[in-house]
Amino acid sequence: MPRATPSAGFPTMRKIARKLYRAIPFKQPAYETLRRFLSVPEPIYRHLHFRGVIDVAAEETSFRMWHHGYQIENEVFWSERPGKPM
Repeated sequence: MPRATPSAGFPTMRKIARKLYRAIPFKQPAYETLRRFLSVPEPIYRHLHFRGVIDVAAEETSFRMWHHGYQIENEVFWSERPGKPM
């Protein structure tokens, strides 16, 4: 007997969860505060993404970068300690 598949018109639970997560306000300020006080391990922070502009320190200078919520921006954001070069 064939398995029932979800209809293309109905979003899956994963899509619903992603939409709800994206709708949470003030994630960036909350994560900046969390990062300031705690060292969050990679298996956790890889799920804590947001969209917005971040400041990145690099040796003797710094620059601003748009965080699109992807893995590479997340690595840069979470691996950096505020106020200290990478």
